[in-house]
Amino acid sequence: MLTTSTSGISTEHLAFVNLGMTAMLAVAQLARQLGDYRNRTLANILFAICAIVFLIWVHLVALWFFHIDLISWFQNPITIAIVAFCAIVTATVVITKTRWSNILHTKDHRVAGYSTSLTFHGPSDIDLIVFQDGAGCLCKFKNGSPSPIKHFQIRFLSAQSLDFANSKWRDAKEPIGAITSDRGWIEAGAYSSDLQFMTTDYDGSIRLGGNPSQQFPWPNADPSTIRRWRLKFSISGSFPGKTGWNADICLRWTPGSPVEIREWSDSTPVADL
Repeated sequence: MLTTSTSGISTEHLAFVNLGMTAMLAVAQLARQLGDYRNRTLANILFAICAIVFLIWVHLVALWFFHIDLISWFQNPITIAIVAFCAIVTATVVITKTRWSNILHTKDHRVAGYSTSLTFHGPSDIDLIVFQDGAGCLCKFKNGSPSPIKHFQIRFLSAQSLDFANSKWRDAKEPIGAITSDRGWIEAGAYSSDLQFMTTDYDGSIRLGGNPSQQFPWPNADPSTIRRWRLKFSISGSFPGKTGWNADICLRWTPGSPVEIREWSDSTPVADL
């Protein structure tokens, strides 16, 4: 049995409406965060579900509280035509905006010289390949030497975020124990298994290697949409000649987009980063 409040509105209906509104807001917030930082496809699906649930919610509010049956309105062909026209216009605007955003992003990507993979050529025909993977980057070694190698590792030396507005790198942070390593063998002419190079978080921070404790936050006073980091690291292992090498890499990503990478050079203008 439904109970009625002093205003004549069923308390069960009121509770259902409040619960529905809370659930929609929570799902919409989750979708926004996914769209900004993680998975835009899943975010669009959640937004679509929210839109459908919102229409149902509006219909129930009108029916329960104002005794208006909105479904009967759609029996009128004129109403159907107006709604269909508005839906087509809205979809056209959204699709056009998305396409232009992708075009501009691609243009910026080409000008800046970033890519989704980068190869560092070391001595003795040993290469390190860093490549984009979801919300971070993986890496692997390629053994171009005639002999097997083993016990190779990447040791991160420093991490710097870019103050793009002032065209300068912030003071370097020195990771402690941030290492990606593999003690297995790589046969001559073969690749190693994929290793975790770094991952990103929704707030712009980064985590280095396979160590979740090596996290460096993005400065909370920097409102930049594009996150830019510079990482210095060393590569070592049982290579022929026992020789390792150092490398320097720049990373950037826009919320909702993959990580882009490029090799750092002192001659690179900050404006191109």
